[in-house]
Amino acid sequence: VQGLFFTGPLSQPLWIPISRRAACGSCGDAGGCPISMGSKAPLAGGLAACETLCSQSPSCQAIDWFSETQWCTMYSQACTLPTQQYSGSSSYQLAVRCSLQNGNTGVLMNGHCHLGVEVPSAWSVVQREVPVMLSSPKSWALSLAVAILYTYVMSSWCREKLQPVSWIVVEPVVYSWRWLREGGAWRRCLAFLVALAVWAWTTLHEFGIPQLSMKEKPNFTHEEWAWFGASFLVLVMALCKGFRSLIISATVTIGAMLMSVFTSIAACALSSCFDVAGLGIAGAAGAGEVATLAAGGVTAADGVAGAAAMEAGVGAVAAGTDGAVAADATAAASATAEAAAAADAAVMAEAAAAAEAAAAAEGVAAMAVFCSIQ
Repeated sequence: VQGLFFTGPLSQPLWIPISRRAACGSCGDAGGCPISMGSKAPLAGGLAACETLCSQSPSCQAIDWFSETQWCTMYSQACTLPTQQYSGSSSYQLAVRCSLQNGNTGVLMNGHCHLGVEVPSAWSVVQREVPVMLSSPKSWALSLAVAILYTYVMSSWCREKLQPVSWIVVEPVVYSWRWLREGGAWRRCLAFLVALAVWAWTTLHEFGIPQLSMKEKPNFTHEEWAWFGASFLVLVMALCKGFRSLIISATVTIGAMLMSVFTSIAACALSSCFDVAGLGIAGAAGAGEVATLAAGGVTAADGVAGAAAMEAGVGAVAAGTDGAVAADATAAASATAEAAAAADAAVMAEAAAAAEAAAAAEGVAAMAVFCSIQ
């Protein structure tokens, strides 16, 4: 949207007609008519050239245009009741914002603040155009077409699956290109003449006959500059194979960069909820792992106690005396008690760690659920 105000049509001043039939050279204003800042005639380029000339002058606020003589007169102040009528006279003024005491804004015309007219701003354009764009089937269809085209170019799997459909579109282009390349110079000349005729008809139909002058810079609109620039680019691409490859590569690279930026922005906007949910899942998995380790500790403790008892029994058989039996029994009991104490301590530590991890996982999971709801 900002680009429209810096380089697009909205970057140009907004002109409002004062009168389509009269100029401000003579007027019925109570305070008298404004004094002319100067005139220029003949001015090639029509009314648009006169408006551009005024907008390039810091103090110019209004103009008179005489279509029959191509005469442009500039004023530092607009009149309200123009009466001068001859040579196709008309008068215009730059749009000036005004506001009433209740806060409503409008445009000053004929000395009065008209609320029905609005000077466009970035925010007003967004408020008006975004809902229209979101509810437009054409906008959604174009967005879907761009997404499908990008997926087709970047995904080999998608190209393979869509080959029966894409070949219906590509086949006529391929055969036409082969017919053009294999037919010799006369086919290429014929194709060039047909393309030139189509271009000339489109240019005249859309923009009319351009008024060119060797003394002044061409006063083309942004659309005309874009059309002639694109036409020249296509011509050079058709004549130069190396330049064509360069432009195609640059176009694909820029498109990939733009899509990467869009993907990064979307991922950044959505990453917070996904990251928190991932932490919750990881915490829950960690709590389960700690609980498993605690259960393993209990099993290990039981194994230690059984091994100690078995070792005591083996010692008793080997000694074969009552004293040895008593001593070994005492040692076995002591080892069993120590193993049980160590196992209990390990179980308590693991259980405490499991409880802490489970509490942390519960908190993170709750945060993830809240973020997902938001």
